[in-house]
Amino acid sequence: SLALQLVGSGGITIGAGDEIEISIKLTEASTIFFVWKTEGGLDIKFLIKYVDDSKKKVQPKLLTPESRVTQQQGELSVLPGTVFLCFDNTYSYMRQKAVVYAVYSVSQKEMASAHLKTVQHQKMEMRLKKYEANKLRVEELEKELEQNRNILKECQSQLDTDTNLLRELEKEENEIKQTLKILTQEITASREHIAIAEEEADSLKKILQEQQEQYNAFHAQNTK
Repeated sequence: SLALQLVGSGGITIGAGDEIEISIKLTEASTIFFVWKTEGGLDIKFLIKYVDDSKKKVQPKLLTPESRVTQQQGELSVLPGTVFLCFDNTYSYMRQKAVVYAVYSVSQKEMASAHLKTVQHQKMEMRLKKYEANKLRVEELEKELEQNRNILKECQSQLDTDTNLLRELEKEENEIKQTLKILTQEITASREHIAIAEEEADSLKKILQEQQEQYNAFHAQNTK
């Protein structure tokens, strides 16, 4: 927070047809905050002027336009010099005006420092918010990563199961191939045995046929 310095305050009475200037001496570039109010709700002309004390015979500079009001507040940034709060009641012929006022000042260096601190604070808050957002995002990503790891474990487990099943099927296939090979060999051997048996049967048939022919010839001779 700014360390405001009270540089002028009090109550004054401006007589009918009169005017009063309240001078505020500033030794460095400053921002002034002023507030005033008339008693009884009576209006008065008000303006603020400035004089650069480092220059001689210089006309006062008008900082605010003249206004006819019952109260006013505001702030102004000025260089080192003298600021005049002018209350003008010259237009009133009968009524005096009572005014209470207060003027505060703060150096522009302090204002700049306070602004810099505010900017730095805002930047820190933005960085903190960004950090919190990134932290939440990292936590979300870690949760997603853990979920993906669990899914990967399940897939790996299923893959291991399928691999074992495939190995069993390959083993059964090899056993079936081996059995089929043995059966093929046995069938081949059986066919060879059948062929040999058929050859032997044909030989027996020829022998029987020859014997039958011999018997028929012998019987024919004996019957003559």
